[in-house]
Amino acid sequence: MKAKPTKSDFFRYIRPKIKLYSLICLLSVVLLSESVGARSTLKQSQIAQQPATTQQDPTSAAAKKVYDEGMALYKQGTAVSRRQAIEKWQEALVLWRKAGDKRGE
Repeated sequence: MKAKPTKSDFFRYIRPKIKLYSLICLLSVVLLSESVGARSTLKQSQIAQQPATTQQDPTSAAAKKVYDEGMALYKQGTAVSRRQAIEKWQEALVLWRKAGDKRGE
């Protein structure tokens, strides 16, 4: 008859496997972290290569100024000031369209 397996038999069997799987997990983490780091470095270099914008388009700047004036009028809260705010925003919209600034629109 076969002897019943004991706890020590189990640990003798599982110990080498635990070492192997631990090593595999550790190597996986190290390799994955390096590959993720390489991607972020690549992204940073792509950002660095993009041309810098030197100045804002004067038409967009004027549109932003008119928009801010409209916002100040809107915050006053009266019916008259809100109508004036709408007029300012319509002016800003025309300027943004003239500048081709879709984000501003």
